[in-house]
Order: sequence, then C-alpha cells, then structure tokens
Amino acid sequence: ANLFLTPEARLALFENTGLPIVKDSSANKAGVICSSMEIRASMCVSDDEFVALKAPYVEQVLVRLREMAFLEASLLFAESASHPSTPLPALSERISFAILRVADALDTLMEAYSKDHQLWPMVSAQLPAALAASEHASKLPEMLPWEYQKSTIVKSLASRLVYREGLAFVESMPDARLPHFALSYLEQEQRVQALAAEVAASGLEFGPKVEALLLQAGVRVAAEEQLRQHELVQLSEQAAPTPDDTEQ
Repeated sequence: ANLFLTPEARLALFENTGLPIVKDSSANKAGVICSSMEIRASMCVSDDEFVALKAPYVEQVLVRLREMAFLEASLLFAESASHPSTPLPALSERISFAILRVADALDTLMEAYSKDHQLWPMVSAQLPAALAASEHASKLPEMLPWEYQKSTIVKSLASRLVYREGLAFVESMPDARLPHFALSYLEQEQRVQALAAEVAASGLEFGPKVEALLLQAGVRVAAEEQLRQHELVQLSEQAAPTPDDTEQ
C-alpha cells in the first residue's frame, strides 16, 4: 500500500515518471473492510462459535474483498482515463471524500429511523452468508447495536452510490439536495433490486439484458424521479394560499 511514501513523493513520482502509483486509501481498501468483517464476527459470536463457521466465513470475506477492490480500482482508473493529468492519489482522495460526503448527508436523515423501521435486511446483506444465514441469525439484530447497524447501512450505500454513479455526478449534487437524494437512493435501491429479481425469474429471452439495465441505471433514475416528485409537492405547498391570504 506504499505506506512509506510521503504525499510529496507520490506526486513527484507521477509528475516525473508518470508512475501510476495508488494512494494507500485505495490500495488498502480491502484491509479496512477485512478489519470491519473481523469486528462484526467478534460482536456476534463467541470464539468457539466462530471456529465452527470460520472456513466459509473467510472464503466469503475474500469474495467480498475482491468485489470491493474491483469497484474501487474500476472507478479510480476510469476517472484517471478521463483526467490523465490528475495524479492517482488526488483521485483517491476525491473518491474517499465523495463517499464520506454521501455518508454524512445520509446519516443526518437516518437519525429519524430506528430498529422499528425493519432495516435489518440492509445490514444482513453486508454480512457474509456464513454468519447471516447461520444458526445465530436470529440473535444478530440484538448483538449489533443500532448505531453500528445504522453506520453499516450508511457507509455501504455511500460506497455503492459513488462507485455506481461516479465522481462527476456525486460532486455536482448540491449540499442541500444530497441528503434527500441519498435517502431516495436507499429506498429505490430495494425496489429496483426486487424488480430486477422478478425480471430475472420471468424466463423471458431478453430478461438478463433488462435485469442488467435495471441494476446499472434503474436506481438513479427512480431516485431522481422520487426526489423530483417530493420537490414538486414542497413547491406546491409553499405556493398554496394561507388562511390569511384567503380571507383577504
């Protein structure tokens, strides 16, 4: 993860040699995720219980690490291709900041949610199946504190949004609009995934192509439409005459 290179050294290597050196925040992305997976297991099961499910758990964690590393690298090098004069470390910082910005925006609105909102499936989806579908599954919602569950939902969605939609889209979103868009994105992601699953199970010849299109672009389109409708309602309410106006 080139931890022993200073920011100045990374920049000099890029400017003088064109070396595609990757900043540690991107290069060590899998390491951070691996640590979080270790923490989740330790919070949910005892040492002896973990030993019993260790083999499949480790294998599934490795699969998740490869997926997340691929998403980080894909976005990083796609942005580099679009901005060849920008050093990779600078792009890594923009990716990290974009994810943090979305997470902070969504976290503000998530304060209104609680365990009663049936959000556990979103948390469970971030756990390896060896744990989420194990004999311990029923106790997991109680073993993980709500604040931790909320953080898991927020951070995972923020990463998916940035990786899927790209830096230009996220960075162009105004601060005032971002929280509500992120919440719409969270809600519509579940809906689009359900629709995609129905299409996949339909057996239609073009089903796989439609499923891929839904998963690739459907969430953003649905979230933007939901947010647009919400903003139209707000505008109409603001424009509606007050009782005092009616009397006059």
